[in-house]
Amino acid sequence: GSTIVGNSISVNIYLNSTDSLVVSVGGTLSYDSSFLELQGCRSTSSLTYSGNGNKFAFVDYSTTGITSGNIGTCTFATKRVGNTYIGVAGATSTDNGANLATNVTGAGITINNPPSGNNNLASLAISPGSINFSPNNTNYSVTVGANTTSVNVTGSVADPKASVTGLGVRGLNYGNNSIAVTVIAENGNQKTYTINVNRKDDRSSNNNLASLYVSNGTLNPGFGRDITNYTMD
Repeated sequence: GSTIVGNSISVNIYLNSTDSLVVSVGGTLSYDSSFLELQGCRSTSSLTYSGNGNKFAFVDYSTTGITSGNIGTCTFATKRVGNTYIGVAGATSTDNGANLATNVTGAGITINNPPSGNNNLASLAISPGSINFSPNNTNYSVTVGANTTSVNVTGSVADPKASVTGLGVRGLNYGNNSIAVTVIAENGNQKTYTINVNRKDDRSSNNNLASLYVSNGTLNPGFGRDITNYTMD
């Protein structure tokens, strides 16, 4: 299988035997110590484990014998990136003192770097407008004219394994518009950069009438732009 540097891995030792009276299984764990560090082994079920360094033995002191299946587990710490292998050298098994023919298969392991936590942007820009971008600054402000109905937000991630949302053309309302650009690192960590775009509002606020007339009558009082209630007979 595969794991990442710094993780511990468990390697199960299996016996596949047609002899139901196997009483002991032993050998020497074969591995590259530059990749892996043995932390310890233990037996499963009623077996007794004994070991010295990377040498191991599993013994059944009952009368039932070791049956096929998982007989023990060894734990390793991973030390560096690369492909490595765990096997067994000098494997032995006995049936009441008689040595049995023993064949061994091992397991390949791929050790990877841990997923990146880099959730920075390498660049961020807005058009029209400009910002003084810094990867560690997550808040910016821009003011644009009243006739600017949209802006184009562009940017790039510092780590190609990260993803980003929020870039592209964004429509603007009058007043403040908050644009969020979120970077998601390979390991899932998120960082959000916010650009507050203030679109100037030069629209007139004049909501007065210049005149008001009715047919077949006269307003009382006479029209005034600040008078909003009238009567008429």
